[in-house]
Amino acid sequence: MQVLKDTTDIIGKMATPEMTTKLVDPPDDDLIDEPNASRIPKQYHIVKTFPIFPKDYADQGYRCYNKDGLWNVVIWPSNNPDSREDVIHLSDAVRLMLDEIQGDMSTYTEQTNTQDVQKSKAAAAQLMQLFDRRTTLLKVALDELTRQVSKHCAERGTLLAFLVDNFLSAFKEIPNQYNNALRVMKKEIDQLKVSLDAKNMELESQGKDLNERIQLMVIERRMEKEWHAQLEEQIKRWKTQIDNYKLKAQEQVKMERDMLEQQIENMRSIVRDLRLENDGLKTQTQFQRNELLKSEKRYADLEQQLQSMNKKNEKLQMQISKQQNGGTITTRSDHNDGNEEDANEEDQQYSTLADGSKLKQLLIEFPSQRQLQQMSTKDITSVSFNLFETMYNANTDMALDDFYATRLLLTEDTPQIAADTARCYLESMRQTCQQFNLSQLVLDFMERKVNVSLFNVFLSLFGFFRAQPFQGNMNLDPQTDVPSVPLSLAWNLTTTMFTSPLGEATVKEINDEIKAVAAEERGKEPVISIVYVFETVLKKCAEFYSKKCTDAQNNFTRAYSRYQRAILQKLPGADTTLPRMDWRTFRDFMKQVRPELTIQELEEMFMEGTKFSDSIASVTSDAFDTLCVSRQVYVNKIKVPGSGKRLRYVPPDMLSIIETAWRSSLRTSVKKAITELGKNEQSQGIVASLRLIDQKLEDSLRNQAAGPFCVQMLYEAATIISNEAVNIAASLPMEKCLRIMEKAINVLNLDDGK
Repeated sequence: MQVLKDTTDIIGKMATPEMTTKLVDPPDDDLIDEPNASRIPKQYHIVKTFPIFPKDYADQGYRCYNKDGLWNVVIWPSNNPDSREDVIHLSDAVRLMLDEIQGDMSTYTEQTNTQDVQKSKAAAAQLMQLFDRRTTLLKVALDELTRQVSKHCAERGTLLAFLVDNFLSAFKEIPNQYNNALRVMKKEIDQLKVSLDAKNMELESQGKDLNERIQLMVIERRMEKEWHAQLEEQIKRWKTQIDNYKLKAQEQVKMERDMLEQQIENMRSIVRDLRLENDGLKTQTQFQRNELLKSEKRYADLEQQLQSMNKKNEKLQMQISKQQNGGTITTRSDHNDGNEEDANEEDQQYSTLADGSKLKQLLIEFPSQRQLQQMSTKDITSVSFNLFETMYNANTDMALDDFYATRLLLTEDTPQIAADTARCYLESMRQTCQQFNLSQLVLDFMERKVNVSLFNVFLSLFGFFRAQPFQGNMNLDPQTDVPSVPLSLAWNLTTTMFTSPLGEATVKEINDEIKAVAAEERGKEPVISIVYVFETVLKKCAEFYSKKCTDAQNNFTRAYSRYQRAILQKLPGADTTLPRMDWRTFRDFMKQVRPELTIQELEEMFMEGTKFSDSIASVTSDAFDTLCVSRQVYVNKIKVPGSGKRLRYVPPDMLSIIETAWRSSLRTSVKKAITELGKNEQSQGIVASLRLIDQKLEDSLRNQAAGPFCVQMLYEAATIISNEAVNIAASLPMEKCLRIMEKAINVLNLDDGK
């Protein structure tokens, strides 16, 4: 046999490129059965492995697949065989395939030269098989070469494929000629067999008895196999019947459980409705009680007005009696002159202020501001608690947060703080009032608000299978056990039960859909699956109530916006223009800054911040800065919501400076207030309270560092001082108050100028 040439001899002295990849078997499902796909056996494919998805190779058209967490790229054979490397790889593959066959052929060639006829025949048969394998491999290589040629010129590839096929067909005629020669030799062998048949006759008589025994044994074995097969089939049928019985029993149990759960849910719905009615009665009772209190207040006011009018009448009678005894009667013109003099005096009081002074503007507008209607304490309590009663109801579309519910329980005796909590909650709801889950509204609408009996109707449908008119008119599918009813009976069912809640147009659409899928047989009325009827009705109900809920949602959004604006205008409280954070914004911000804190710890921090603010349910920017210093929350370049500020990192040495400043400012402010208020005899009780706070401050600063406790005491002292200052200013004459305020404004203007 001729030794196979090297690759460089096959492709014209071209150097073989260095192999940079291993031959890796791709998965069986990686091969794609396409007309132009390569037929090279997969054990000769060249594959590269990557830990990540090779996007560059995928964009170039290479086949990529994932195996064992790694991405493999089939470099050869490629989908675009138009490069010189494809030819080199093909030559290497052909050499490897032929080398594999070459060793086997040399072995069987040596065996054909032996004297043993049987071995020679076996070797010859093996050589024929190797010959066929070699022909097949060459055909595969020629097909791959044809594919590469077709990439540049389809016509040349077609011609080459035609020539290869004709060459192989002619090459396959060689075995046929070889077989003809074998037939001639076989005839000669048959003649030799005839001479041997006589000798075999003697042996056949002996083997006949043995064959009959063997046949009897085979028949017995076959009968045993058939018997075992019948038994196994019977066992399988029994298992299938048992499984079907179990499934039916489970479905029956599930159906009964669903019916019981539905009944329980209906009872719960009835209980919820009763609770709603009870809550409505409570609200009505509370409203009537409030109206009664308002009537009592009006009655008391009328009594006071009557008493004041009686006093005025007594004074007028005394004046009239004095005038009749010789006094002068003041004319209307003199009275007008007196009013003009009072107005001139008032203008003279305001003339001492600068024209651009804000204090002068406020004093001029103050009489008109006093005439505005203000809400009383009872009105504030009524509005706030009615709001929270609506928000905290779990059946409403905007249930109250646990945080605000807790705050409400703490403010039952303080209507002003309850109003402040209500305002902060409404402010926080401005960003979230539009975010409603429509599917939840659909469920709520169907269960409670529109037609509670709809679910009872669905539940009662399962009970109709045993009653008229279904009895005698229902057929069960033997395969699925699904009941079917006549089409006219299904129409009667939908029309009777769903016309009222859904309307005639929707029921007509349901009947049209049922008619479109009804099964018809010649001579019989059309029938329809009752399960399909239920599914169609449920789908239409969902569409019908979804549209209603969408309209209800839009109406609710508009009504809620108007309600929110009206409540915010009526509720008094702190300055809403100050930068502040409500609970939700504070919670979301602090989760980013301090993710290790729990919700309970965040609530404690928020409560601590409200002590330094002017509101019980929000934290101002200054209070937040104080909270950050006391809790040592310093994060670089994080923007605080609502204030526009950014937290800065404070080094430890700066903390000591801040602590020292707090110590001095706390003691100085409180002691100065004690000294100033001690001069007034009416403020001795306030001075005693301030001295007690001063003693607590001294003990706190002696035992621990300045922190939230000190700031809380400062806040209490500032509240006492401000309230007493207002009382003192109210007792002073108007001119003295104006001079003090104008002097303070001038000092502030000078400080700003400096």
